Amino acid sequence: MSGARPTYESGAADWDQKVSAFTGQYSPLLLDLLELQPGQRVLEVACGGGRTALAAGPRVAPGGSVVAVDIARAMLQLCRENCADAPVPVLPAQGDAARLPFADGAFDVVFCQFGLMLLDDHVAGAAELLRVLRPGGRLAVVVWAEAETMRSVGIPADAVDAEAPASWEHGRPALFRLGRDGALPDVLHRAGAAHVELTRQTHPDRYRDVEAYLRGHLEGRFGVARVVQSLPVHVQARVRERVRAGVRPYVRRDGLVLPCEAIYARAVKP
Repeated sequence: MSGARPTYESGAADWDQKVSAFTGQYSPLLLDLLELQPGQRVLEVACGGGRTALAAGPRVAPGGSVVAVDIARAMLQLCRENCADAPVPVLPAQGDAARLPFADGAFDVVFCQFGLMLLDDHVAGAAELLRVLRPGGRLAVVVWAEAETMRSVGIPADAVDAEAPASWEHGRPALFRLGRDGALPDVLHRAGAAHVELTRQTHPDRYRDVEAYLRGHLEGRFGVARVVQSLPVHVQARVRERVRAGVRPYVRRDGLVLPCEAIYARAVKP
């Protein structure tokens, strides 16, 4: 994930403002699946602005602790600001998810929300999450499903595929790498996890209108938008028209509402 660091350093505030509110819809179920208990030591990996780590704190009180790791210093500064008045302190720490700066078995619970699919080596990344988890400890991972059910990014990704398929640096967006049927449990089993259980949940990604959506997904700093902006202007225009047509079925009286499915995996370290 270290290759993504410059993007998240420069775009941290934008990410926290535009993305965290959306992804935060998926946090309550994640925390429920972890079945957090007072006194537990909790680690969030790829914490972003730290909002899920903040929500985890009261669930491990009294006596528990929460550490939030991210590779980007700017994200960790946002985490500090967001968690400044937390009833249970959240300790931000810089680290690469592929090489976590903690001892073996340092935590009772480890979770990673929308981060594992971004790693170059998913199995090694999952094994690293398990390494810092104590035997018998609980791991939870959330990833996006496939483009067909994660429409907020799936529609512009499909448009790029149609107009400029060679523009992907590493093939289709990393967001979908673990969304294929069986991909996530296979990764976790190969990493050494046991008792892997899957859950799916869909939440809406809402926009005032189509133009607001286009600005966010074709002109932003992250994901598909970066690819689109690297294309020739005339190709960008064709992509934009394909996206505009693709979102048309999701326009309602109260704005644009796109369904976005996530896959949750809960597992145990043997």
